[in-house]
Amino acid sequence: MEKSLLDIIYIVLEQVQKPLTAEAILREIESNNLYDFTGKTPKTAIRARLAENIDQLGSASVFVRLQKGAFGLRKWLNDSPGKYKEYEAKKKRNQLMDEYLPVFKRNLLPQIVSINGLNEVPIDSNWFKENCTPMIRHEAEEDYSVVQLISVFIIIFEDKIITHTRSAKAPESRLHGERSIVFGGHITYEEVNSLFDPFDPESTHPFIKRELEEEITISPDSVMKPIGLLYDSTRDVSSQHLGLVYLVEMINEDYEIGEKGYHINDELTHISDVIKNKTDYENWSVELIDKVLKQASSTKKNNKDN
Repeated sequence: MEKSLLDIIYIVLEQVQKPLTAEAILREIESNNLYDFTGKTPKTAIRARLAENIDQLGSASVFVRLQKGAFGLRKWLNDSPGKYKEYEAKKKRNQLMDEYLPVFKRNLLPQIVSINGLNEVPIDSNWFKENCTPMIRHEAEEDYSVVQLISVFIIIFEDKIITHTRSAKAPESRLHGERSIVFGGHITYEEVNSLFDPFDPESTHPFIKRELEEEITISPDSVMKPIGLLYDSTRDVSSQHLGLVYLVEMINEDYEIGEKGYHINDELTHISDVIKNKTDYENWSVELIDKVLKQASSTKKNNKDN
């Protein structure tokens, strides 16, 4: 009997023994000539069949989501305890607004930032653990006496950077329709109070890497490094948030947006074009274009010249 697409996907995952995105599964299928697709969008078909199977069967499915946009075999959860954990879908907007966020008093800002804009300083997790208190998000959004923590990722590949537009579905309504080079989101109070350093990508339990995985799927070999803290008082929305900024360097061009409903019109844009058209971007992006992208572009040019 002819094997179904799900049968073939199972065979692929059994062979590679690691989580794969729909795009990576498609490459394995095509390179080994395992299945003839009749539709024009085979990657979408793979993702749809897996999602349908997992959503309908739940724990009875042989498949499991292990990362945002990446799938594996459910038996791996038992075969390799602690290595894999089932991925839980991001909460809906009304649930997000009831989360407890870490906030600190605005009058403490001078202790960690000295200028308006990007402060290229270490991200001191101990300071946040000592000074942050929990507050429900919808209350924090109304309270201008406190500052909330936001993860900020700039994701580049060679001389290109991923850009996108924030859609009307994104939780922060004040940013709807704005072009950005920034990925990231609110950090929860529970995550800040990890026993380990949650903001160090090389720590034992680096929450910050999980935060990135919720936003976008890229190669796990990509390099992430902290840049500093971003604060901008010139606009209401940014004055309520402190950005923990990380530069992420991909090793190839393959990526998949996690929250497609939040980030639309995404593309790998040449850094030179972003710099030239920086007025098209929201204020945090403009600051990072000036302080990070221009420096990165200049460094790459000097390296080529030498």
